[in-house]
Amino acid sequence: EIANAIVERISRAIDNKETFRVLVLVPMVPGGSMADVSVKHMLKWTLRTISRSEDSIVQRLVEKYGDDLEVSRYLAFLSLRKWEEHNERVYTELVYVHSKTMIVDDLVAIIGSANINDRSMTGTGDSEIAARVVDMDRVPAMLGGSSFRVGRQVRELRKQLFSMYFGLDDQEFLNDPICDKNYEYIQDTAAKNSSIYRQCFNGLFEEARCLNDYNPLPDMKTDLPTARNLLQHVQGLVVPFPSSVFIDEHLKGATFDLIWRMEKHVDRNMFL
Repeated sequence: EIANAIVERISRAIDNKETFRVLVLVPMVPGGSMADVSVKHMLKWTLRTISRSEDSIVQRLVEKYGDDLEVSRYLAFLSLRKWEEHNERVYTELVYVHSKTMIVDDLVAIIGSANINDRSMTGTGDSEIAARVVDMDRVPAMLGGSSFRVGRQVRELRKQLFSMYFGLDDQEFLNDPICDKNYEYIQDTAAKNSSIYRQCFNGLFEEARCLNDYNPLPDMKTDLPTARNLLQHVQGLVVPFPSSVFIDEHLKGATFDLIWRMEKHVDRNMFL
């Protein structure tokens, strides 16, 4: 239902020629190790939900509006990565996004424990709790180049998060991140950061075409002075979510479907 809602709302924006953006921040690797079959299973469904199946969000929009549609004008999936220098070496690691927060139009914030998966969303799995905050302290603002009245505290929360993700305090950007210029900046910053990391490290998750390509502890690709000079230009933490990761793996194969195969032969009641 969540994917359906995203597709329907973006479709309405396309039909009505509206400025509408959805930014989704997700961890590149689900919690755990890629050696864990359950992690591979979760990653498979993340990829299939985003773009790697006929029923995915991206493919449904392309099917409806044609190959010329720039889905990225409306929808961006992002992740977080950081680096540091220690003992004459530079290191990089993924930042695991564990918080569950949704901010809409700088008016409403939903903060809780639920993941976007069946365990949390069907109502028959994990117990969850959330707070829905509708900010009634309204202030004038610009969004997408148009005037709106937004919530003072919800807007401040979003601005603090964006300042951390994108590594800057530019108020023009923070005040209206969805106008064309600033939305392009979001995607350009993520792409430039990713390019820098790829120049500095081998074995990044983002570059893995198959499971054997991935190194949880990426190696330096350059000498320290070169890496240090390049990494100084990384802006914040944001990088694109790599929807083409493991492109040479067959997501419907046994490697990614072992959990499903096991569950067919195990009585679910034994875990209740």
